[in-house]
Amino acid sequence: MRAQAHPLPRTWAQRDVIDRVTGRHAVDCTCPIGEVFVEPDANWYRACAVSEHPVLRRVAASHRALPEELVKRLAEDPDPEVRHRLACHHWLAPPEVVLATFLARPRQRRHLLTLPQLPRTGLHHLLGHDDPDVRALAAADPSLEQAPVQLLTDPDERVRRAAAAGPLMFEDTLAVLLYDAATAEGAAANQNLPAPRLHDLLDLVGVPGGTQVSRRPLR
Repeated sequence: MRAQAHPLPRTWAQRDVIDRVTGRHAVDCTCPIGEVFVEPDANWYRACAVSEHPVLRRVAASHRALPEELVKRLAEDPDPEVRHRLACHHWLAPPEVVLATFLARPRQRRHLLTLPQLPRTGLHHLLGHDDPDVRALAAADPSLEQAPVQLLTDPDERVRRAAAAGPLMFEDTLAVLLYDAATAEGAAANQNLPAPRLHDLLDLVGVPGGTQVSRRPLR
């Protein structure tokens, strides 16, 4: 397999990078590819990006410094693993590729949620998705035509919390959700809660307020 994917001549650094993609770091790893003793030459990664062998294209997709024109090429690669690796590793990965990876790779979702490329709007079509992680992402979409009230009774608490915390929930609705154990946590985190209501919640749970802080000069 190695001879077919990477014929001679090859360096030890190149071998180590390929092992990262095909070995213990294969499917769900988001570690940077550059954690080898000697980094392969940048031209080698560029050659991998246009290789006929999918293993080498996966290697290229895992390289964070790949130029934009090759990122665009790999974003349309027929091999899904190439596209998924690109979404996890490269900041220029197209939003649609990142979203597709979010849908396809549950173990990568915690990492993908930290990426600015992950779409946060235009997710109405995912409100009825089978996966609760996906429904929760869609429930927080500020571009929805109306608040996703149907998800307030979702069987998954993550979805209920995301729906109650959504930016489209009105204050009067939040007043009801705050006193329902199934939605209280999400409603309490909603950005639409006015300051007086937040102070009422703090008083309700016994958090002391109004303490004056000493402003003595530092020595």
